[in-house]
Amino acid sequence: MFNAKEQRKRQIDTLKVFNHNVSEIIEDKEYQIKFKSGKSRKITLVIELDQDFPYTPPKLSTIPSIINHPWIENKVIKSPGVLNFTINSDLGRVCQAVIREFEKNPPEVADDNQPKPQQIYSSIKEIEELDVDQLYALLNDDQYLEDFIEELQPIKTLNQELDTLIESNEKLAIENLEKEAILKERQSALNLLSQQFIDMGNKYGEKNMCYNDKCKDYLPENIRQLLEIAVSNAESQCEEYVNAFLTNQSTNGNQSMNEFLENFMKIKKLIAIRKFKEERLNFQLNQLKL
Repeated sequence: MFNAKEQRKRQIDTLKVFNHNVSEIIEDKEYQIKFKSGKSRKITLVIELDQDFPYTPPKLSTIPSIINHPWIENKVIKSPGVLNFTINSDLGRVCQAVIREFEKNPPEVADDNQPKPQQIYSSIKEIEELDVDQLYALLNDDQYLEDFIEELQPIKTLNQELDTLIESNEKLAIENLEKEAILKERQSALNLLSQQFIDMGNKYGEKNMCYNDKCKDYLPENIRQLLEIAVSNAESQCEEYVNAFLTNQSTNGNQSMNEFLENFMKIKKLIAIRKFKEERLNFQLNQLKL
């Protein structure tokens, strides 16, 4: 079984199988076959295929048109093959039968080349209304000719259209100038916003650097190191305080024992707190590493 496209191509191929002098005018749509009717009459068979062909019959006609033949209806060929055309018919055979009929029985054709009488009229009716003197003035007086042309209705219409076009262009130019001022104003505002955006971006970069530095300062590992340093400093301070007390006692003994103990306990408490924080932080960091 063939699909519609294959069926169409097969039908077109039969044109060249059963006929000579086949010309493709429009691919897949229109073809022509040249032949002689009688001894010298040259006729061209025109084959037109619509989009539903071969499910619909082809349209056949001739150049020049054939008249007074039983197969012709409104210049279209209605041969038995065309009227009974089906998908199982052969387009080439149908055309072949038409050509043979016209070869054996030369039909009468319309002579499209016969000259027809023509009447020539002036395209400018105003000229027909002029007398001889006025016509003479048109030929010899340039100013008279120019004035006459300006008064012609087509010229007046053209001038009116030209004036309208000029006026429209002027309005458009004025609107463009007004929009140009608005555009420049908006461009300036955009440039200002752009500069502000750049400044804000620079400030953001600076703030972000500061933020990153602060984040590094508050990293758990850095805090642990700072606590370790703080414990060490507190212990050194405690030793110095005890040594200073003992030295003072051996010389003049200005500081009382109660005062010494009170200050000493404050330092030891500070050391204990810092050690606790350091150990607690170490524990938490080790837990996170597990």
